[in-house]
Amino acid sequence: PAILRALAASSARVVTLCGGEPLLIRKIGEYAATLRRSGKSVVLNTNGELLRRRLDQGLSLADFAMVGISVEGSTAAVHRAMRGEKADFDEVIDAARLVAKEPDVRLKLATVVSAVNRDDLPGLAATVRDLAPDVWRLYQYSSRGDQNYGQARHWLPDEEFQRLALRAATLAA
Repeated sequence: PAILRALAASSARVVTLCGGEPLLIRKIGEYAATLRRSGKSVVLNTNGELLRRRLDQGLSLADFAMVGISVEGSTAAVHRAMRGEKADFDEVIDAARLVAKEPDVRLKLATVVSAVNRDDLPGLAATVRDLAPDVWRLYQYSSRGDQNYGQARHWLPDEEFQRLALRAATLAA
């Protein structure tokens, strides 16, 4: 509660709820509503898999100015190859569609580009074009310390990332 009060009273115009999976926080909707009432634009960054369930439990998308959803491929197989075997591609796409239908809530899609999903970027660009987000951010895979195993399978040279990102942006436009 003290952190929420401090955020509400701060001069920050935007508060982003992210890190891990914010939809696991039981009171996330209450926090977003409080921040919105205090004049903040609230951004939710989520993997999207829990969004429908949380909406069914009473979460209101109207309390968010923007919802960011991570989508790593145009198929379940590619998405799982990037995010893990339990990743639910269909829930992610459904979540993006739900957000896109919500008036006054912007949809942001985020994709980490790596050697694992690089060949799928044209397909993903078509998916993104169909979802028509307000923003599609492409992030270059970046290793983070020794604990991050599997780094070698993801690594891309900077030049290749730049080329892939430009091509994907062109295809999605």
